[in-house]
Amino acid sequence: MPITSPAAAEKYFGASSTEAALATIYFSGYTNATASPGLLYFVQYPDADVSAWLRSASLDGMTLDQLKALSGSISLTVDGSPVTAATVSLTAATSFSSAATIIGTALSLPVTYDGTLKAFRISSDTTGINSTITAATGTLADSLKLTAAKAAIVSQGAAAGVPGEVMSAIINRQQNWAMFSTTWEPEIDDKIAFSSWTNGTGFRYVYVGWDTDPNAEIDGSELSWMYAVNQAEYEGTLPIYGDATIAAFAMGVGASIDFNRTNGRITFAFKAQGGLLPTVEDETVARNLIAN
Repeated sequence: MPITSPAAAEKYFGASSTEAALATIYFSGYTNATASPGLLYFVQYPDADVSAWLRSASLDGMTLDQLKALSGSISLTVDGSPVTAATVSLTAATSFSSAATIIGTALSLPVTYDGTLKAFRISSDTTGINSTITAATGTLADSLKLTAAKAAIVSQGAAAGVPGEVMSAIINRQQNWAMFSTTWEPEIDDKIAFSSWTNGTGFRYVYVGWDTDPNAEIDGSELSWMYAVNQAEYEGTLPIYGDATIAAFAMGVGASIDFNRTNGRITFAFKAQGGLLPTVEDETVARNLIAN
């Protein structure tokens, strides 16, 4: 999903989402930069098999009375089979969530209403790579912005993520990026797998991995993620001791390099952004982190 501004992230994920918060940091770049980030991609990484779903465009501004006045048809294809509700009336709806229940009953599919995004979501009741869905058609589908013409969003099912497989699938579809990170902290084995994949790309990509493992602070520890990376001599990993906000900042620094400026190359050292605080203030801990 390409995102071009913090506002776009808020619109897609919700104003209080982790993604929106990280996008704000990323697009802010660093203090006194001469260029700013212009594009950020978000990609689904399932921790388990997930269902395909169709989400309407935002219905922000629609009142319950306006919703109750709607009726008509909804048709779509789910898991390869056509699904149609020829006549759906929302007259009996007592809330938007109640309307979702009425629609779900008519379609015999899971349907929910997201109060944050102000959108209806229709899901397949299967999971994994064979779980598929299309945008809807029909008079009620159009009124509820479930159609492609009304900018409904379609997400196909997927199997549980495996680092190397997910990253290879990403570059098969899009290579216009350089640095990547995660919104969650992976297990150590998965961090190592991300580093291994990056090492095999010939300096083309950078894994900005973030880590909160206290073993990284211990002098001589052999239990940390970066110990394994260093032992394997993997290239292309930028380790962050802290959370995803610092990783987002690091990627924003990279995306703020002014390649059109004479001497535009930068060092990542000594970069700052208003509102971001240091994650390490102890000199001994800092030295151990560097050593590990």
